Amino acid sequence: DWSSDVCSSDLMAERPRVMVDLFERPLHGAMQGVAEGAVDFAIIASNEPPLAFERRKFASDRMVLVTAQGHPLGAARSLRYRDALAFPQVSLEMGTSYADFMREIRNQLGWQPTTRIELRSFEAMCIMIAAGVGVGVLPESVARRHARTMKLTIHTLREAWARRDRYVIAQSFDAMPRAAQALVHAIGRHFDRRF
Repeated sequence: DWSSDVCSSDLMAERPRVMVDLFERPLHGAMQGVAEGAVDFAIIASNEPPLAFERRKFASDRMVLVTAQGHPLGAARSLRYRDALAFPQVSLEMGTSYADFMREIRNQLGWQPTTRIELRSFEAMCIMIAAGVGVGVLPESVARRHARTMKLTIHTLREAWARRDRYVIAQSFDAMPRAAQALVHAIGRHFDRRF
């Protein structure tokens, strides 16, 4: 997980009094925290970043469909998510930004597939998918990492929503505490971006 790489770097060692709290929140919760000043900044994944905040794009990722090797969809390297909705789904637990995002996509498609199991991590999703429990949608970077050690097949999704840009958002980057600014810069450096 890149966030632990950034937070355990020299940045934290150089600032022994700085405390960092990392919480996953749905998109609206992250934006509310920034708007109310409860957090210095938030990291969001969105194809349409909110215009009410300053934002800095630091990464992009594609969502892909992941199946067990030998699954009936196995030969198709590229497909539409609708093609997978007839199969039981493996997902992250409700309340995560990922689960909210996928629920919105399913609602747009007018289909509520059978969710066979909800888990707490992408790694746990991959373990269940590899075991043949169901299929799941994951960030491509995560799927590729786990496909090295698990019997998974990755399918490109041919939908615009499958591309997800990641942003750091804040009310004002210049007005943030110096330690928060340093953390935002560390995120940029980790992804070879200059903020």
